[in-house]
Amino acid sequence: TAIAAAALFVVHPVHVEAIAWISSRKHLVAAAFVLPAFLAYLKYRQRCALPLYLVSLLLFLLALLGKLSVIAFPAVLVSFDLFIEKRPFKRSIVDKIPFVFLGLLVAVAVRHAQRETGAQPVLSMHAASFLQGLWLLTGLGNYVLYRVPPVRGTVLVQFAGALLLVALFTLPLLSRKRYPLVTVLAYWVFLTYLPTQVLPFSY
Repeated sequence: TAIAAAALFVVHPVHVEAIAWISSRKHLVAAAFVLPAFLAYLKYRQRCALPLYLVSLLLFLLALLGKLSVIAFPAVLVSFDLFIEKRPFKRSIVDKIPFVFLGLLVAVAVRHAQRETGAQPVLSMHAASFLQGLWLLTGLGNYVLYRVPPVRGTVLVQFAGALLLVALFTLPLLSRKRYPLVTVLAYWVFLTYLPTQVLPFSY
C-alpha cells in the first residue's frame, strides 16, 4: 500500500508542500492523527467499546492541534454513519457532539491567536477557488497558480457562486444508494477540502 501510494504521488503530486516545505509539516501531523482517529471510530462502532471512542476523540484533538483544517472530520463520520451503516440521522449526530465541541474549542483558540483581517466572505470567490482546487486535484491544473484573485462581482454572481457550491455538495447524493462508499469518499474530499477554502480564501 505504501509503495502504491508513493508511486501515485510521483505520478500525481497533489500536495507537494507537505513533502517539500518544513512549514507544511502540520499537514502530515494532522493526517498522522486524524486517520488513526477514523480507524479507532470504526472499531468503536464495530465493538461498541467506549475506550476506543475516547481514543478516537484524543487522536482527533491531536490532529486539530496539528492543523485546524481537519475540523470537518465529524461531518465525514456522519456521512459514514448515514451512507454505509444506515444509522438514523439523530443517532448519527449524538456521538459526534464531543468531536464538534473539540473542534470549536480549538477554532476559538486559533481565532484569538490570529490578528483580525477585516475579511468578509465572498461566495463567488469561494466557488471559484473551490473549482480551481478540484481542477488541481485532476493533475491537469497549473500548480504555480496557488490562489485565484478575489472576485466580488454583483449580487447575481454571488448567488451563482452559492448555487454552484450547493450543487457540488449535493451531487454525491445521487450515488448514495448504489455506491455508498463512493458517496462517503466524495464527501470526505469535499468536507475536508472546504476549511482550506473558507479559511485562507476569505481575504
